[in-house]
Amino acid sequence: MEEKNLICINCPLGCPLTVSMEDGEVKKVEGNTCPRGEAYAKKELTNPTRIVTSTVKVKGGRLARLPQEAAELLAAMAELHLVKKLDLELTKNREQLTKLQLEIGKTLTGDSIYSPEDLTQAIQTIKSRITEAETKLTALREEEAQKKQGIDLITPTYNQFKSWAEEFDTATLEQKKMIACHLFKRIEVGRDYKISVELNMSYQQFCSEWGDGSVLVTEAI
Repeated sequence: MEEKNLICINCPLGCPLTVSMEDGEVKKVEGNTCPRGEAYAKKELTNPTRIVTSTVKVKGGRLARLPQEAAELLAAMAELHLVKKLDLELTKNREQLTKLQLEIGKTLTGDSIYSPEDLTQAIQTIKSRITEAETKLTALREEEAQKKQGIDLITPTYNQFKSWAEEFDTATLEQKKMIACHLFKRIEVGRDYKISVELNMSYQQFCSEWGDGSVLVTEAI
């Protein structure tokens, strides 16, 4: 029977946990004062997950960079605007197609303002516009569905990170070390306080599950 020691980071209490394991399976958790501690220990030792946050560059904005959440919100708003615009264009083009199709009978009696050739060309043009808009809308909705699926996958670890952020200022030094260990593999300070940070996972691994690779992020402070 193997024993491992952990500090629970689900709340500022920071319970010291002793976990008994056998063949990679958790047999017993001791030291926790609530069920969340036991659940944390089991997950940490059998299926650990991490989260990485970042900022993105902004063009033409008041700020040079924005948190990824804010940037993604702006992108989502732009995408929603595009969907509404395409829906409006589709409605107008379909109405125009209906009017043009009504002109077909009039061309046979000579009462239409269009010649048969002009009417045929106009109908083909409107149909092409409708097909193009429908294709774009389908692609946008499929992309939105994929994004939603991705959000559903990372929400649990995102909530865990938010919990750490809320508790960090009031946490003990040991608890802060534990949180840092979850996020960083290595931190190096060089000349002129240039800091190199190696995270415990890449963005792709963050979006799926814990892996062995890492990504190097360097930022001058």
